[in-house]
Amino acid sequence: GELAQVQLAGLELDLLFESNRLFFRGAQNMVRFDQRVSFEQMRVPLLVKLFGHVSDGVELSAGLGPQLVLGLGAHPTTTVTSNGTTLSQQNLKRAFDYFYQAEDSSGLALAAELGVSFYTLRFHIPVALRFAYNVLGKTAYADRVKQDPMLLTATLGAIETYQLGIVVGFGFLIPPRQPPLVPEKPQRPADDPFSPFSPRAR
Repeated sequence: GELAQVQLAGLELDLLFESNRLFFRGAQNMVRFDQRVSFEQMRVPLLVKLFGHVSDGVELSAGLGPQLVLGLGAHPTTTVTSNGTTLSQQNLKRAFDYFYQAEDSSGLALAAELGVSFYTLRFHIPVALRFAYNVLGKTAYADRVKQDPMLLTATLGAIETYQLGIVVGFGFLIPPRQPPLVPEKPQRPADDPFSPFSPRAR
């Protein structure tokens, strides 16, 4: 949520939990290798935001800042197909699952967002398009795999390089917003017959 906001500028700290899927397919001769990894992570962005007032109930915003990415677990699934037939024998599958492993990874990303917020007297509904780039991550699949020649394992570091998503929030305004004041029409003063400016005194 927004920790501070002074009309045109603010600071936002979020805790975001997400579940992701990563797919990789490789082939050599007549053998095809498919690896699917499901992994969970927590994102902690700290954004400096600028606000632009559009109308009484609509506000635009833009934000930029660092985002900490923390891995919470990774679960790989490996399938090997030869000549169109899936090699699913129990001992063979167990060997594949041992060799092709995955582990959660952490990183540091640069996040940016563009958003719009809608206000009522009691509620705040922000909608933002957010992009993040993991500046510490590696883009190529081969660079993410760590091989251990002693244990004969290949472990994939599961983490996103790029992220593009829509963030929707819902909040209560405490205290509620005050409705805009409607200026009163100036009233004509009552006619005072004793005033020297009154038509009756002339």
